[in-house]
Amino acid sequence: MGFRNAALTTVGIPFAFLVTIVIMYVTGNSINEVSLFAFVLVSGIIVDDAIVVVENIYRHVQSGKNVVDSVVDGTSEVFLPVVSATLTTVVAFLPMLIMTGMVGDFFSIIPKTIAFALVASLFECLFILPCHYTDFGPRSSGKAGTTFAEREGWLMSVVRAGFNRCILLALRFRVTSLFFLGFIFLVAVIMFGIGITV
Repeated sequence: MGFRNAALTTVGIPFAFLVTIVIMYVTGNSINEVSLFAFVLVSGIIVDDAIVVVENIYRHVQSGKNVVDSVVDGTSEVFLPVVSATLTTVVAFLPMLIMTGMVGDFFSIIPKTIAFALVASLFECLFILPCHYTDFGPRSSGKAGTTFAEREGWLMSVVRAGFNRCILLALRFRVTSLFFLGFIFLVAVIMFGIGITV
């Protein structure tokens, strides 16, 4: 993605947390150990949507479009998938609100915090992030005929070359690779069983 795309994506984390804290204050929920745990739990999820949006915009920019068209087309293409993915995650945590009694009161802050943070990050990545990309996002290299391998940088070239060699080696020795992976899986299962019984 590059440094500038990564920086634009990272901006969504403090924004989502600040909006969540404001909504929690307005709705009468407190910041405590459980809500902070929910913040830690959701911190990796709230950037997923922003990564998808930025990556798609950057793909349009690299194809030669101007920035405004890239922002509009890139965001509109992933609008429905991003919304559906976020709402699916929100709905997955909402059944925790069904819990009753003291335990229900204790844990009800988790789905609330996660839902507030995800909705805030969804708003940020669909409306604020495209505007930021228009001003600060990376532009096309402008070099005609450049391939993806030439644009990805030396680090990714080294990683890609190593990965390709590993894949070719695994494909050349298919049966040995399968037995090796099966052996590792069996050792993991045995270690898990020993850990349970001890």
